[in-house]
Amino acid sequence: FNVCPNVDFGVSIASFAQTGSQAASSHAMAVMLFLIFATIIGYMLAIIASAQARGYVALKYIKDEYRIGDEEPLFFTDENVNPPIDEGLVSGTDETE
Repeated sequence: FNVCPNVDFGVSIASFAQTGSQAASSHAMAVMLFLIFATIIGYMLAIIASAQARGYVALKYIKDEYRIGDEEPLFFTDENVNPPIDEGLVSGTDETE
């Protein structure tokens, strides 16, 4: 690292540079470090996304007093094929008793 290109004053880091080995443990360590850093970045992005969603829900309630949690889900729900069972009747008992 030189201050100016024509000045010889600077710090050389070439003596600290070492060549990597071709051992399997070196490659495994490189893959694991990549996975660790990718996990950290993914976790950071997940925290940001959940904070934005929570902020939106809070602002929607503060501004309009509208609860997003009370909405009907947009996912497909199966209809009952069989008629609903009466909760008051227990199977195996007689209604006349």
